[in-house]
Amino acid sequence: MRRHLDAVSPGWVEALPLGPLQEGMYYQSVVDAAADAYHVQHRFTFASDQQVSGDAVQAAAQILVQRHPNLRAGFTNLAGGQPVQFVPRQATVPYREVEYGEEFHRLAAEVAAAEYAAPFDLADPPLLRVAVVRGPDGRSELIVTHHHLLADGWSHGLLFAELFALYERARDGVELEALDHVLPQPADFRQYLRWAASADRAAAESAWRNYLSDLASPTLLAGERTPDSQVKESRISESPVVVSADTTAQLRRLASDCGTTLSTVVATAWALTLRTLTGSDDVVFGATVSGRPADVEGADRMIGLLLNTLPIRVKGKPGERLTDLLRRVFQEQGALTPHQHLASDTFSDQQVIQRCSTPCMFSGTCHAMRKVGCQLSRQAVSQPPRQLMPRITPSPLTSTLVTATDHCT
Repeated sequence: MRRHLDAVSPGWVEALPLGPLQEGMYYQSVVDAAADAYHVQHRFTFASDQQVSGDAVQAAAQILVQRHPNLRAGFTNLAGGQPVQFVPRQATVPYREVEYGEEFHRLAAEVAAAEYAAPFDLADPPLLRVAVVRGPDGRSELIVTHHHLLADGWSHGLLFAELFALYERARDGVELEALDHVLPQPADFRQYLRWAASADRAAAESAWRNYLSDLASPTLLAGERTPDSQVKESRISESPVVVSADTTAQLRRLASDCGTTLSTVVATAWALTLRTLTGSDDVVFGATVSGRPADVEGADRMIGLLLNTLPIRVKGKPGERLTDLLRRVFQEQGALTPHQHLASDTFSDQQVIQRCSTPCMFSGTCHAMRKVGCQLSRQAVSQPPRQLMPRITPSPLTSTLVTATDHCT
């Protein structure tokens, strides 16, 4: 390993295992290196009376990756094919400034699109870049683009809180050498990686195997495909549906009365929808979990990719009341909580997350929900097979059906 990493990144200081979702995400990124499915971008517009300091932005971004070693990590395969992430001693965050006159918003959007589309070399960190677009009258926009391997949705609030706190200190004249000390010591994502690597994999596999043991087939909403068929085109579309404030309140009351969570209610509703669409009383779909175990100190404050995508199975029982079904789904998922660290590719043998087999169009489903503070939102998580998933944003709920379909030949 040392010889390989010396060749890839001379001066590397640490090698780390990949987290559960990082493994699958890294594999897909390598297989389809030209795609940008795992690029994440945030844009911040500054008013004309708040000129952006390019020097302060660069300093803040640089200290950010210095404070969090995993944000300057690169990824590579060892000789035996095992993926590993390595941390270089230093990594300079790419930065560029662009100045425009008229049509500022259109041109800023073009810069953002170019930043988003530009590929990341996973073995040449950091997988994060920053751009500032300046317009007339002092208007400006900060564009931050990174690879999803570095951070999940939970982390974004933490990441940008730090970035802007560092920016303000740098703008106020704090020297680069002292900038790292203006914020408290951050939680260390590497502790989570070590915990995940040392967790009882055999017990987790046994728990999930029992949960999925008699599952007959994956739940698909379109035809199957043959093993030798090829993806001709992938397409993603969204259909937003706003849920009224009254309905949102009723859903929350239902969850409370049943002693479950709003996430359980939404997942069960999706399961019943799949049951109606497929005619099957035994459906399975993916769901994202935060992946932040309570027994890892500071997990809720870590910046990194901790979330995971796991199967939810809902098997109907004749005559079962909805309230009883909600409680059962909640209890079944609760029993699996200690085993949420398992990588999603483990489930391919159980026919849950896999590509299936007939000609033409096929699709699987995935439901994703994350909680940030008191807000509920949903994010699409790409995972084979391509997904159909609802997305929910803060109350009143906005449900968006995200459809990702592969057209095969």
